Amino acid sequence: MAIEHVFEWSRKIYGRTLWTTLRHKWVTLAMSFVLLGATVYMFRAIPKGFIPTVDTGQISATTEFAQGIGYESMVAHQKLVADIVAADPNVAQFTSNVGSGSISEIDLAGKKLVRTITTGPQTEGIAVAPDGSTVWAGSNANGTVAIVDTKTGIVSATLPGFAMPYRLAISGDGKTAIICDPKGDKLAIADVATRKVVWTLDGIGSPRGVNIAPDGRTAFVTLAADETMGIVDLVARKLTRKVKVEKSPDGVWYGRVPK
Repeated sequence: MAIEHVFEWSRKIYGRTLWTTLRHKWVTLAMSFVLLGATVYMFRAIPKGFIPTVDTGQISATTEFAQGIGYESMVAHQKLVADIVAADPNVAQFTSNVGSGSISEIDLAGKKLVRTITTGPQTEGIAVAPDGSTVWAGSNANGTVAIVDTKTGIVSATLPGFAMPYRLAISGDGKTAIICDPKGDKLAIADVATRKVVWTLDGIGSPRGVNIAPDGRTAFVTLAADETMGIVDLVARKLTRKVKVEKSPDGVWYGRVPK
């Protein structure tokens, strides 16, 4: 049978290699020491460690839940995650506020919580103005974006009219804010100074994540409906291109490719 032929062939190959090894045992032993030395050298030479060499002392993480999970269950599971993080002696500070509907200000130098500001239930998306004067926080439950004055810690303005202000971004010059509304299937572009929505892109495919190029002329938006990343011309006020990506795109970031 074919299986027996294969077995007999492998047995013969094994016998020949074993005979060669035993005949040249000193060469085999030397090769073993060479491999051992190479292993030790590679272990010492290859960079190791979870934290990169450009460690900033911070780790950002997000938790994802199955679609259809209830809000109460999501909050309960998120609390379990927070408890695990808090129990780690290596963690100095963290914030996880989806359940309380708030944002937290943390003094990184003093490693302490400064204050917690209520912004609305299911606060998730957040963006900070480049000059640090305001924080924009989206309440998924209320469908509003709270604009917090960082000096007073008070919500100084509220933008209504969203189904789910899921993700936000503010341009590098601090003039433009973009709000992704996947449930409302629109991308809202607001003027930071007037705190009003100036224009929108509707029906573009359930926008989720957003990032703005440094020149403030282009926005990159993940679109869940057709699993693409959309490129938006903020000057012409239109979606110029879609790039196919993987399933359920969410976060997006902009950066230069090293030469």
